[in-house]
Amino acid sequence: MILSKGIRQHRSRLKIINDILSVARHGERKTHIMYRANLSYDQLNEYLAFLLDSKLLAKEADRDYEGAMVYKVTPKGRQFLERYAQLQEIIARPATAQKTGADHIDLTIMGE
Repeated sequence: MILSKGIRQHRSRLKIINDILSVARHGERKTHIMYRANLSYDQLNEYLAFLLDSKLLAKEADRDYEGAMVYKVTPKGRQFLERYAQLQEIIARPATAQKTGADHIDLTIMGE
């Protein structure tokens, strides 16, 4: 993400989670998620453990490759993706559009 000339920021934890969930939306193997989300192996393992514990991702056997596992977004994970997109939309809007007060987003996630 580039904020201004010459300044480059690292992705936030929420952005990385969004990237992983977006890749795994329909079910993907670990290596594919790692490359598409641009993560190291260690980073990926840390995030996958967190997402599985948080019930945002589920792990199941791959039907195409014996012994392989697929990571798939849960309903709670889809809810995270929807809410993240809403927040991105609010941030991207001009300040005058935000002053109307018409926007309301319920930030609670199922099961919390």
